[in-house]
Amino acid sequence: MAESSNVESSFVKIHQGLTKLAKEVPKKLTPLRNSIQVALDELDKLKDASNQGKLNANGVPIDSKELDKLANCLIVPIRQSCETKNSKLITIALDILHKSMDFGYFRGSAIDEEDPTKKLMPKIITMISGCFDHSDDNVQLQIIKAFHTAVASPICDVHEASLLNAIRTCYNIFLVSRNTVNQNTAKGTLTHMLHVIFSRMELQMSPDIVIGIDDSFEDDLDEQLNRIESGDPSARKFISKEASMTDIRRELEKQQLQEKERTAAQSNTPESFSRQILNEIVDKISTTSDNATEESKKEESEEKQKEKESGHHIFTDCYLVFRALCKRSMKDIPRESAADMNSIDMRSKILSLDLLLGVLEGSGPVFRSCDRFINSAIKKYLIMSLLTNGVSPNLRVFRLSLSIFLALVSYFKDYLKTELGVFYTKIFLVILESGNSSAQQKWMVLQVLLQICKNPQALVDIFINYDCDLDSKDVYERIINDLSKIAHGKQTTGNDPNFEKLRLLGLDCLVTITRSLVDWSKDVRSQYVSSVLEENAQEDSRRIGNEDPTKLDVDGPGTPTKPQSRPNAGPDFTATRQTKILLSEGVTKFNKNPKKGIRFLIDHSFVENNPESVAKFLRNQEKLDKASVGDYLGEKDPFCISVLHSYVDAFTFEDLAVDLALRKFLSLFRLPGEAQKIDRMMEKFAERYFGQHSDVGFANADSVYILAFSIIMLATDQHNPSIKNKMTKQIWIDRQAKNNGGGDYDKQFLSEVFDRVAASPIKLKDDEENTSSDGLSEDPKVRRKNFQKEMERTVTKSTNEIKEKSQGTTYYRAKQTELVKPMFEIAWGPMLAAFSVLMEDSDDPDVVALCLEGMKQNTSLSCTFFMETERRAFVTTLTKFTFLHNLREMKQKNIESTKTLMEIALTEANYLQDSWLMILQSISHLEQLHLVGSGASTEAIPKFAEDMGRLAAMANIKLGFGSSKRPVSAQINYENVNAQMIAEQINTVAMDKIFSNSVNLNSDAIEEFTKALCQVSMDEIASSNPRIFSLQKLVELAHFNMNRIRLVWSRVWNILATHFTKVGCDKSPHISVYAIDSLKQLAMKFLEKNELANYHFQKEFLKPFELIMANQSDVKIRDMVIRCLSNMVLAKAQNIKSGWKSIFVVFTVAATDHDETIVRLAFDMVQEINQKYFHMVAESFFVDCVNCLVAYGNGVLFIDIGKLSIESLVNCAKALAEGHVIPLEPVDPNNPKVIFCENDKHLSLWFPILTGLSGIVGHSHIDVRTLALRSLFGILSSYGQMFHQNFWRLMFRGVLLPIFDNVRYAGSSDLLKGDNEWLTTTCLLALNSLIDLFCSFFNEISFLLGEFLNLLASCILQENESLATIGATCFLQLVMTNGSRFDDAMWTLVCSRLAHILENNSPTELLVVSNDTNSSGTKTRLPTEDNERQIEAEVENEMKQSKTNSTTSTKALRSKCTVQLGLIEALNEIAFAHYSSLTTDHLSSLLDSLEKCYAFCREVNHNPTLRSKIERSGLVDLLLRKETTAVSCYLRVLFRMFAETIKDSETRNQIAESRLLLKCQEVILDYIDRFGDSNPNKAEQKKIITAYNHIIVQILKGILELHDAQVRMNMFYISNFPSNTEDLSFLSILQRCFLSYVN
Repeated sequence: MAESSNVESSFVKIHQGLTKLAKEVPKKLTPLRNSIQVALDELDKLKDASNQGKLNANGVPIDSKELDKLANCLIVPIRQSCETKNSKLITIALDILHKSMDFGYFRGSAIDEEDPTKKLMPKIITMISGCFDHSDDNVQLQIIKAFHTAVASPICDVHEASLLNAIRTCYNIFLVSRNTVNQNTAKGTLTHMLHVIFSRMELQMSPDIVIGIDDSFEDDLDEQLNRIESGDPSARKFISKEASMTDIRRELEKQQLQEKERTAAQSNTPESFSRQILNEIVDKISTTSDNATEESKKEESEEKQKEKESGHHIFTDCYLVFRALCKRSMKDIPRESAADMNSIDMRSKILSLDLLLGVLEGSGPVFRSCDRFINSAIKKYLIMSLLTNGVSPNLRVFRLSLSIFLALVSYFKDYLKTELGVFYTKIFLVILESGNSSAQQKWMVLQVLLQICKNPQALVDIFINYDCDLDSKDVYERIINDLSKIAHGKQTTGNDPNFEKLRLLGLDCLVTITRSLVDWSKDVRSQYVSSVLEENAQEDSRRIGNEDPTKLDVDGPGTPTKPQSRPNAGPDFTATRQTKILLSEGVTKFNKNPKKGIRFLIDHSFVENNPESVAKFLRNQEKLDKASVGDYLGEKDPFCISVLHSYVDAFTFEDLAVDLALRKFLSLFRLPGEAQKIDRMMEKFAERYFGQHSDVGFANADSVYILAFSIIMLATDQHNPSIKNKMTKQIWIDRQAKNNGGGDYDKQFLSEVFDRVAASPIKLKDDEENTSSDGLSEDPKVRRKNFQKEMERTVTKSTNEIKEKSQGTTYYRAKQTELVKPMFEIAWGPMLAAFSVLMEDSDDPDVVALCLEGMKQNTSLSCTFFMETERRAFVTTLTKFTFLHNLREMKQKNIESTKTLMEIALTEANYLQDSWLMILQSISHLEQLHLVGSGASTEAIPKFAEDMGRLAAMANIKLGFGSSKRPVSAQINYENVNAQMIAEQINTVAMDKIFSNSVNLNSDAIEEFTKALCQVSMDEIASSNPRIFSLQKLVELAHFNMNRIRLVWSRVWNILATHFTKVGCDKSPHISVYAIDSLKQLAMKFLEKNELANYHFQKEFLKPFELIMANQSDVKIRDMVIRCLSNMVLAKAQNIKSGWKSIFVVFTVAATDHDETIVRLAFDMVQEINQKYFHMVAESFFVDCVNCLVAYGNGVLFIDIGKLSIESLVNCAKALAEGHVIPLEPVDPNNPKVIFCENDKHLSLWFPILTGLSGIVGHSHIDVRTLALRSLFGILSSYGQMFHQNFWRLMFRGVLLPIFDNVRYAGSSDLLKGDNEWLTTTCLLALNSLIDLFCSFFNEISFLLGEFLNLLASCILQENESLATIGATCFLQLVMTNGSRFDDAMWTLVCSRLAHILENNSPTELLVVSNDTNSSGTKTRLPTEDNERQIEAEVENEMKQSKTNSTTSTKALRSKCTVQLGLIEALNEIAFAHYSSLTTDHLSSLLDSLEKCYAFCREVNHNPTLRSKIERSGLVDLLLRKETTAVSCYLRVLFRMFAETIKDSETRNQIAESRLLLKCQEVILDYIDRFGDSNPNKAEQKKIITAYNHIIVQILKGILELHDAQVRMNMFYISNFPSNTEDLSFLSILQRCFLSYVN
């Protein structure tokens, strides 16, 4: 039913149309009526055929022949109706034709029955276009419908010339029709037809078909169509009709044309000729198909050929239409029509541009990727059209040109790098920079730039393709600079009514650029955030920033399709940019100093070190200063001369007159002022010119040289305004006489040269380009005229540049996010300047909003790329405009600046680094003002007004804002007004959010934030009116961030702890109390968290308490610290781990305090810890507890506390020994009682206790030190059996020996005067305790005997008699008590130590006299009698000086003598008490020592000089006693050894015999010599005689006690003693001895 309905519908409509046409046909038009009837009959047959299934669904015959027959039948009445020139008939006929084509009765392949060699459709198109001659609106509307149906129909196949004809006709209807409906319909139809045509290319063509078109296609097509349009005579009317709107108008005005003329026109139409040519082209293309031998390949090749032919038709259609529109848009408009927007010429241009814009915006991937179409159509025609129309003074044309340019940027930039670059630099940016361009033109250019800048890809592509290309001019940088100038208002005059709008739009462009850069750099932030999250998994990711979405898809809708032939990645653009910057630096150096510049360029490989390369650089580098180029070329340096020659040799002067050649030569540089330089240049120019014109009237190069100079002088004369009397032509010609090698020039030649020079000055190219820019006129007409001239030169130059550089350029698509950094480096300076100026000058909310957004976005970029200088600049500028740091009246823009600054603090928090300081300073000032504005009490803000007045005056002077001479009352009023505004518009919640947001900061940012806040807090506290706002925020910061990972929190707390320490030590008690109270609260909260073993975060957290306690001088603050820690211990003891260390440190510091309350409070807490929490402390902080107790034990002010601390130390030792601190495990398998050895763990636990007590032994109070001493040795006695031998060794050296350090190393008796009490009360007790300890643990510590003896020896050898005596006593006690347990090695130690002591304790000073006259300070012995008097004098002098010499003082000598005497007696006692334990060697050692003592005393006592000395010193009795005691002990030991019969008797007897007899003889002879009757001084030596009598008796008694043989032997030796026969004294002595012995 549906199919039959369609058939009936199509049949009825066609039938009704023909019937209606038949009714309207006059009777006289019989052929027409007959043809209509024939058509109706054919339709009736068609109706019958429908019942037989010969029609398709639309009622069209299925058989192509039947369909073509029907089409030819229908076209006859329609054609005849159109030929009648009857508007009504034509309207009906065209309507029938429109419907017939719509239903499919006419197909493109239908053959014309009248001319079987041709197709029917071109005839139909020509017929329809012929109806255009009628001005009837209905006819025009039907023409539009018919063409629309024909072109849009998929079966009509309207191509090439027919298509152009249809489009041209609709185009002309739009131009000439006065009916608005028809105009709109025509324009809409044109737009749709173009859409259909180019859509077919997208749908029916593939890129490979486009690429597969033969290379000669375009050349042939151009050639043949050029013949159609211009070369063939038969096509002239067509060309005239197509090209000239004036001709169209004239033909429409005539209203009647002759039938013969129309018929001739139709029979001789260019369409047929065009179709024939195009068919030839298609045939030529088809012949290139592959001729395969196999049938299957042939069929496949034919199918591909058909497809290729179809592709060629479509491509040709698109190309022809596009080129026709481009040519239409390029047509010159007569001056009278240019100003009339309704003129046909102007409307034609606008329509063509509008249609081109539609084609470009609707283009698809095939169109955009077709290289051949782009090269042939866009580059060749559209670009030229844009160059012409892009500088049009007509705003509508200019706007359309900009829109087309924007479309090219969006869709075709991959292929148009050079062209777009030229448009940027030569057209649009020149318009922005020109003072002659109108504000409307600038506005439109800014709108285009705004659209481009909205797309980050387009913006970055501009940068990498132009600013990062060494061969291209900077576009992005120039855009930035121009926009900045426009925002400044430098590119427009203040009288322009659009001045503010332009500034705002320029500012909007700058801000849009920053938005795009931020959007492009999002990946950088994402990568940074990802890396931060990897480092700190607990930190939340935060939003990087949400910029406005772009409105322009520069790469087209959907996913951009990039041609495969284009590279996706380019070179290292950043490096190329740096190279370009380096090149620019070289150019700058050249412009300042050409030689240094060239050297720089050579060193950096921009120029090769040869004249040719340098000359090429000077010619091609446009940025070089032309005067510098001229100076360099004119230098007499050989290299510069070579460069000049290469430079001139590069010119081609062929076919140029000498003046024109000179113009060309001088157009690239400026002649220097030095005549010699000019001479060298002109000489080389003349040589070059003559070499190319040797046969053109010049005799030689000198002739050219002279004439060139003359031309330069003529140009100066003619165009220098200071020269009043100008040279005439005749005078100049006359002056050239005989200058041509002795001959004359042709006068006509000279006349032409003169005319050209006089008409135009010789200028540089740059001077020519800048001519119109000099002296801007206020007259709009003059400015428009100048702008038109400026643009004409620009278009010419742009055209040449495009032709030169269009080949071989590659457009790169940016991908690297890091490219934003160099782009921002270029932009931030101009942007900051623009924002700052506008913020300073404008109060417009829109301007302020854009400036603030720009500052925010720029700050974001600087933060993203960690650019410190840029970030600081923007934050500083923004802070300046908040007016928080200076005293000026705030406006709304200042409030908005403050809000923006706070927003930056939130959005860029992770990247602000040291800029946090300025932001937080602003927040601090903001809070202060907010308090004032909210009506805070004066107590809350003391002295605020006065302080702000003073600070405001300082700020005005420092920052330069306003005048500081404003009265204080006015300043305070400003503050109140500002504070009120802030309180009304800024909520404190916004400020608090900055600090609460700190939990979202990454690890580095939270550190920077904390440092800055601490600095601000210190500034607040250090001010004359201290505040604690920032200190409070620090406490909040600590609360917020306490749950961070420990590594981060530790770094943050280190900063906070340092600050809290400083504040806690502040002189202001209120601030210190707040700081300590805050620390306590934070500590309480922190202690709620459990701490794992071996961590020390609690210790770090409590560290400030230690430092405050140590550095705070205020007693109340120190007391508060102790109480805070005490409360912590009582409340949180179960959670305290590493914090115990800090707690004990604080209590240790308190031990040295002078305030009794603090000391007792702290000690009580320590005692309580030991009593209640010792099990918590013992494991890890036992040593800290011990050290704390030791500190109290060393206290000198509070004795009772010291005693208690010692008792606590004993308890600690007990706990340690009993295993309450560490488990007890035997360390010696041979002795299970040994628990503690020398390992670090055991030493670290025991040594603090033992060394602490050892130190307390030196306490100034006897009770304390005695208790400490007894406690120390009590501990050692109680637990000594648990110590290993190595432990004992270390303990002896580190604990016991240090007790005696003050006496062991005293060095002089005077040094011990202050320690007499310690010597008398403690030293003996200490040594006795030490001896007792040795006795008690002899088996364990006997190996320390040597060290014990060394200790005693060091005491004995001191000059203090008391100390030495105590040492000697203890030495004797040690040996006597333990001698029976000594082995031989031990006795060897004892003997050696005794020998050492006796030797070093001898008063040898008695034998030495200082020789004051000897400059070397040598000392001389006194053995001879020759110098006895001299020596006596020296001794006398020495005795006088001995009062000040401690080493030879009487007291020291007496001490040594007394101690040595005691030691001799001790030796005697030891020798006989332990005789059986001593070996022969030990006895020999003891005898040697005794003999040395005796010999020394005998020498002193026998010397009369020394004896007189000791008599004055009162040492005679001591020395005599020492002498006799030593010899007595010596003899006793010898007699004992001589009488030995058991142990080593033979050896001992021999030793004793040799020593005894000699010593007896020596003593007796000495006795006789000294005390015999012959001695005149006998009476004076009664004491000595008495003392020696006992020695003699001892000798005789010893001899008598020997057995008979020994007696006889000894008596024999004695009887042989020599005697004085004259004096019987010896006999009397013997007699007395015997009598005495008998009695």
